[in-house]
Amino acid sequence: MTPKLSHILVGFALAVGLFGVMAMGLEKIRETQAAKAQTQADVAKGEAKAHADQAQAIPDHSLELARATQDVAGARAEVARLKRLLASKPGDAGAHSDGAGQADLPVVAPDHRDELIAAQDALVGSLNGKITVLESALADETSRSGQWKAAYEASQRQAMAQEAATRAWKDAVTASKWSGRVQGFAVGIATGYVAGKLR
Repeated sequence: MTPKLSHILVGFALAVGLFGVMAMGLEKIRETQAAKAQTQADVAKGEAKAHADQAQAIPDHSLELARATQDVAGARAEVARLKRLLASKPGDAGAHSDGAGQADLPVVAPDHRDELIAAQDALVGSLNGKITVLESALADETSRSGQWKAAYEASQRQAMAQEAATRAWKDAVTASKWSGRVQGFAVGIATGYVAGKLR
């Protein structure tokens, strides 16, 4: 073998070896990237579950709201009843006489104004109670909405991280194939060289 040919073969062997080392290094890098992306996906999945659990743990105010609405309806009905009574109140019937010439005191219909004021106070109290329940429900619904939004965003991050992990694993497999090809090629050349020397 001439020195020029031996230099070419050594250079070729070094190039194949360098390519093999690069392929193995790339394989390790891709595996590390895939593991990191998978970890990110798992973390995002855990966050999404935690936010969803928190959203489901927020109390539902539908029973309180129904009760407050019923209280308001009852108070409104009582106020309306008393207003009708006041509207239908007959005027002063004047003085009654017993026929003996003596006038009795004037007949006055029952006055429901105090009852109406009390009923209106009860209505205002019921409305204030309903407003309190509605404010509480609104605050909880806002919180629940925020938790569901955070859960959605975390699930989107999980999907992106899972996609990145899948791509990285595919790249690692491709790099592994190339590493195997280079190793097989190097073994083939070495075997051919040894077989050539033994002849």
